[in-house]
Amino acid sequence: LVWASAAIAGMVKLLPVQHQRRQNLAILAREMEQLETRVARARRKVEWGLDPIRSETAIRKSLEYMPQNQLRIVFSDQDIQ
Repeated sequence: LVWASAAIAGMVKLLPVQHQRRQNLAILAREMEQLETRVARARRKVEWGLDPIRSETAIRKSLEYMPQNQLRIVFSDQDIQ
C-alpha cells in the first residue's frame, strides 16, 4: 500500500512536467517544419544560381550580348535628322 501511494504521488508530480514537454515538442516540430520550408526555398535558389545555362543566359542578357550574325534593331519615336 505504501509503494502504491508513493508511485501515485510520483506520477502526479510527473504529469505536469510531461505535459509541458509535449507542448515544447509540438512547438519545436512546428519550428522545424518552418525551417525545412526555408531550407528548401534556399536550396532551390542556390540550384537555380548554379545552373550554367541559366547563369550564361543571365550574363548575356545583362551585357546585352548579340551574336555576330544578328543585327540589333531599335525602334524609337524620336525624329531622325
